[in-house]
Amino acid sequence: MEMLWVLNLGNNSIDGTIPIGFGGIEFLLVLDLHNLHLTGEIPEDISNCKYLRELDLSGNSLDGQISNTLYNLTFIEVLDLHGNQLSGRIPETLGNLSYLLYLDLSQNNLSGAIPSSLGNLPNLTHFNLSSNSLSGPIPLIPKMQAFGASSFLNNSGLCGPPLQ
Repeated sequence: MEMLWVLNLGNNSIDGTIPIGFGGIEFLLVLDLHNLHLTGEIPEDISNCKYLRELDLSGNSLDGQISNTLYNLTFIEVLDLHGNQLSGRIPETLGNLSYLLYLDLSQNNLSGAIPSSLGNLPNLTHFNLSSNSLSGPIPLIPKMQAFGASSFLNNSGLCGPPLQ
């Protein structure tokens, strides 16, 4: 499987955990495991997929924290983790993903402050942190503010513009 480029199993009746070993698929570009009834944590070895462009694990029941090692996904353009049960803080290191276009962490149990480093993502066109347990002021960074209130809704501890 070293030469596998795209693995799209989304919207199927597959359950269980994400197996360890995806990190060994050196040239994997797309890993799409959305809406599969998956549980457990996101394996850290996924961050070894150095050419990965799209990681979609949305619509599952994944728990645990978002790994700090995801910053190793240097070429990632799409990171969609919405609709899980992920907890803990948003890693500051996600702000290093300079090719990132799409970031959706909504509908989880993420807490703490929004890292200001997310304002360092120059190519971001979709940004959603809604429906978590985030708190504190929304960073006054134009890139983040431009996404509007809908990107931050249903976080009772958040305050400041663009929220009312």
